[in-house]
Amino acid sequence: MCRATYAAEQSVQKLEKGKKDQDLLIDHLQQQLRTHEQQIAIYSQQYDAQKRETRAAKEMLAGAEAEMEGIHFEKKQLTAQWQSSLIATQRRDQALRVSMSNPQTQTKKGGCLCTIQLAAAFFGGTCIVSLLPNISSWNDLTQAASKQT
Repeated sequence: MCRATYAAEQSVQKLEKGKKDQDLLIDHLQQQLRTHEQQIAIYSQQYDAQKRETRAAKEMLAGAEAEMEGIHFEKKQLTAQWQSSLIATQRRDQALRVSMSNPQTQTKKGGCLCTIQLAAAFFGGTCIVSLLPNISSWNDLTQAASKQT
């Protein structure tokens, strides 16, 4: 019986050691579970923050794109105005060349050379032919044309 008691005690000690090992393993696994849950919470917060930042960046990008479209449109308008100004300047230059080369259309009055084509081109086609007899200087021409417009 002594042997049986000794064997039973060893068996109980072995079972207690196995249970203690299982308890330590369960504690270790529970600690890992808590660590992983904390990491999941941190990653979730980071994901939400990145979503907000991405949304804000997309909104800012859309605003910048709209502003660039406005700038592009304004550039087109300014280019068209510039082209129009160039064409008007070319027409004035051509009218001046024509008037200087054609002595029949020139009128001399008070030492000022004024031409019908030059005046018409310079003032955008304003009819100032009736004003020519009263013009003695370029200032008179510009004043008369401004009164007509």
